Amino acid sequence: MAKKQAADTTALARWDEELAAAAQQAQALAQQQSSGGAQSISTRGGTMTVDGNPVPGNVLVGVIAGFTLCNKFYDADFDPDNPSSPVCYAYGQTKDEMGPHDEAETPQSERCAGCPKNEFGSADRGNGKACRNTYQLLVLPAGDYDYKADRFEAPAGPEDLEGAELHALSVPPTSLKAFAGYVSQLAGNLRPPWAVFTKIGVVPDPKVQQRLTFQLVKNADTTLLAALKARHEEAMKAIEVPFPKNSEREQKAPVKKSGKKRF
Repeated sequence: MAKKQAADTTALARWDEELAAAAQQAQALAQQQSSGGAQSISTRGGTMTVDGNPVPGNVLVGVIAGFTLCNKFYDADFDPDNPSSPVCYAYGQTKDEMGPHDEAETPQSERCAGCPKNEFGSADRGNGKACRNTYQLLVLPAGDYDYKADRFEAPAGPEDLEGAELHALSVPPTSLKAFAGYVSQLAGNLRPPWAVFTKIGVVPDPKVQQRLTFQLVKNADTTLLAALKARHEEAMKAIEVPFPKNSEREQKAPVKKSGKKRF
């Protein structure tokens, strides 16, 4: 037992410097958005679903494999029966460098900084922005979580992480500060989000109807860090995927049948 503990301590020491640097980088990124594709993890209506399936207890435990800043502008109100893509959107690791994605249908400006749609007071209602400033997360559901007992069992080994599917989650504007605060908490413990297991929940809020919560469950064991770092690198390469174009959505929409026979 003593030899195993010593080996674990040595392995963790080798990771300390890299984890601390990654934690500081994540903290700097998260703080940029705190003021102010269709997602496979949805919190619409205060109910958390994964690929359309309700999550028991509105709580999901997993690893935030990667995240980036994301600005999205829609030219129409939200219609639950006919969802649309943003006509202009941007990803970035710093606000100053953000500009419309190459695949954006109707870019509103050359850069997000200075864009009229990205100014407070530009929204149709209220004093907010017409452009939604969010974080785009890629989450790796991992381990076994029993929400009734609030008990979590981490993956047994790296092989349990290698084939798990990444799921996209957009953090709503009302939860930006909560997420940035959580990342700062992790940075204080010298851990980036991809090296810990996080409990993500949806709770009612009297002011904003609902908000997301982020809670540290436990640090990932050293035996999982190499696999988690690989998934993090994979997530950061995939996170800036273009949204489906609305013109393509219309073309692919099924034709409604009138019910009359055609001869």
